[in-house]
Amino acid sequence: MWANLLAGTVERMVGTRVHYVDVVRLNEATGLVAKVYAQIRSDFLLGDPFALHSTAPEVLAASWAMVRETLVVGQVARGFKEAVASAVSRTNACPYCVEVHDSMERASRGEDHDTYVPWAEATRHPRAEVLAFPPFSAEQAPEVIGVAVAFHYLNRMVNVFLEESPMPAPQAAKGLLEWVSSPMLRRAAAMSPAPGTSLELLEAADLPEDMAWARGRPQIASAFGAATAAIEDAAAPVLSEAVRTHVRERLTGWWGEDRGLERWVEKEVADLPPRDQPDARLVYLTALAPYRVDDPAIAAFRERHPEDGDLIAATAWGSLTAARRIGGWLKVPAE
Repeated sequence: MWANLLAGTVERMVGTRVHYVDVVRLNEATGLVAKVYAQIRSDFLLGDPFALHSTAPEVLAASWAMVRETLVVGQVARGFKEAVASAVSRTNACPYCVEVHDSMERASRGEDHDTYVPWAEATRHPRAEVLAFPPFSAEQAPEVIGVAVAFHYLNRMVNVFLEESPMPAPQAAKGLLEWVSSPMLRRAAAMSPAPGTSLELLEAADLPEDMAWARGRPQIASAFGAATAAIEDAAAPVLSEAVRTHVRERLTGWWGEDRGLERWVEKEVADLPPRDQPDARLVYLTALAPYRVDDPAIAAFRERHPEDGDLIAATAWGSLTAARRIGGWLKVPAE
């Protein structure tokens, strides 16, 4: 009973902690958004990390497909994958995601989930020795690498749009809230839905070459191919080809380092036409320092792109471009 009451409370709160964009509420959802929400409620927990995408329905479907087909379904134990999600989120300084997925990992119980943590923590550091010797098999690689790439994407979106905690309560009360919610979390973690269901939400598309790590699991390859195409298509009318080419080319020289508080972003955008600079600035910050996206950066972008869906499309593209760069240096073990 408590789990059902809490699940209803969580769903009623969707959108209350999202900044910069409005969110489609559960009882207002139609079309593709309603279909995605129905899948999330069935297989996972509907919350703001997905709902923040809802004004760009195809991007919402893309974000869900990447997470569902790696974290939620598959052959690797859920607890191990939750440990990867938590560790990647700590690496990206995403306290919201750490709180959620630490709780989900504890709810999974069972095995010692620390096996994958050093690898996950090193995914931002391509020269780390542990990445050369992954703690999983070639068969498991699409799932585990897929979780890491999905959360390098999702962490950036969460850091831009959400508050630091999913629980609107003082720190002292959060232990009690987690205790009350633990049956709901255990139920969510124990779900074993069939793979591939999210693929019906998106147009099929080829897997990009830089996501070759996904080839060993067809539904994961299909999910990331379709999700990438959906996010690229959503961004194309918003971000000029010059901006997208500029960011792609410059990110080939990024090796996971935190760009910090220096004025690096102004140097990056200086050679673009003035009309493109606000768009490029927002995309660079989202990709490389999402915690630095602020009101002025959003306002400058909105001068030409006032729609919430345009803001989601642009930030999703920046987030996925950075996540793809990281995925490109993660190795699949030899057979």
